[in-house]
Amino acid sequence: MFKPIGSLIKLSPRYQKSQGALSAIVVRQIARDCLLRMCSDYPEDVAKKVKVTTYNRGILTVVAPLIVSSDLYMRSGDLVDIVNKKVGGKILKKVLFKAG
Repeated sequence: MFKPIGSLIKLSPRYQKSQGALSAIVVRQIARDCLLRMCSDYPEDVAKKVKVTTYNRGILTVVAPLIVSSDLYMRSGDLVDIVNKKVGGKILKKVLFKAG
């Protein structure tokens, strides 16, 4: 007879918009944690320069020094697999690296 309030909130268009933003935040946090582990063999000052900047429509953008970004690009397939495994679906398609 009565609908649970949670089901009514999920039907609202505002929830759909915020759900996308929340999933982007989660993907960026997971990717940042994975990148920290991937950069553990770099000097600490270089590893601190690796920043996850944006996630939009399945594409994650990472800013890193040129040499680091070329190395991480080679391992980006592993990063995509790890993030998708932790999220529980194929949400991340590719990673773009920008020198910065």
